[in-house]
Amino acid sequence: MKNHFLLFLAVCFYLHVNAQIAHPVKFTYSSKRIGENEAIIYINAHIEDGWQIYSLNMEEGGPIKTSIVFESSNDYQLVGNTTESDPVVKYDDRFRMTIGYFKREAKFAQKVKFGKGKVKVEGRIEYMVNNDRICLPPERIKFSHIIEDLPSN
Repeated sequence: MKNHFLLFLAVCFYLHVNAQIAHPVKFTYSSKRIGENEAIIYINAHIEDGWQIYSLNMEEGGPIKTSIVFESSNDYQLVGNTTESDPVVKYDDRFRMTIGYFKREAKFAQKVKFGKGKVKVEGRIEYMVNNDRICLPPERIKFSHIIEDLPSN
């Protein structure tokens, strides 16, 4: 019986550690209306201590850069490119190139135009996360955000 209990504790510990490691980045979504038919979609990555994700703007041949793809829709159109907060930029010996990455938080923004009323914006984010010991496989998540109606006067 004691051996079963120890095995149970070991499995629980393993699952707990892997659950924390498996998803060290959480995304939140918001928007701000900047006109009757325009808004900015904000995508914020909250990164656990010790982990990092890579910039949208990376050269080929290095780590997998973060990418944000918005679904095509007749309800809205993208204005310009997705922007990001300022990444840490430095030369990385492992990749033998200069890379940009984010620790703790990354902020992304995309301007959209749309018709009257509220609109649903959908897409996906692909990113790779690592720390000083391991790199996790790239992850792809879907997102959906509704831009609400302007308040009536």
